[in-house]
Amino acid sequence: MRLLIVNCNSWVGYHIVDALLMEGFLVDGVIDHDEPGDLEMYFGRNSLYEEVTLQTKKEYEIGIIIDDFITELPKGVKHWITISTNNDKRIESATQTMTCIYPSLLVGEWMNMNEQGVYRNDEFIRFDSKYFKEQAIYIVDFVNALLHWIQMDNLPICFQVFPKQENISNKKVEKKIFLRKNRSIDTVIQSLKNHYEQFQK
Repeated sequence: MRLLIVNCNSWVGYHIVDALLMEGFLVDGVIDHDEPGDLEMYFGRNSLYEEVTLQTKKEYEIGIIIDDFITELPKGVKHWITISTNNDKRIESATQTMTCIYPSLLVGEWMNMNEQGVYRNDEFIRFDSKYFKEQAIYIVDFVNALLHWIQMDNLPICFQVFPKQENISNKKVEKKIFLRKNRSIDTVIQSLKNHYEQFQK
């Protein structure tokens, strides 16, 4: 299966492309030239990866857009998935063949952060805040779920993704997916801090 990843050089795009390549998928990536850094260089030499533009004429089973920086969807994509990391911005489904995913708070290596917390766009969220501890989804867990979702035939038009909470029985859970935490929040925080110290400081 060949996939098109738009904004593949964002930190979320990097993790998605990296996981797809590790699983043996063919991946074409569209670079957002306004995105700081050079994360696309990490997979640029992989024979399964090719950099393309939005004007590409290839056919794709799936196209994934990380945040919305394009106005016109490339032709030749059977199903689109958009992932919105900005809590205040809702991407409207442009076609019947589009699924919009809204994760609560994605966190992971290469995201904008410091020793005290992470930035979601212009919002600073401290590691020790209740919001971070309750809403953070580690990018590896999210991408593992995404690898499963891209192989499903009937994805809903939109859904929200949250970390699994112990007390969700009284909440309305329609159009919501709860991901099991595969590691403690303290382990995630330490991993982020270690990566920040080693590569980003």
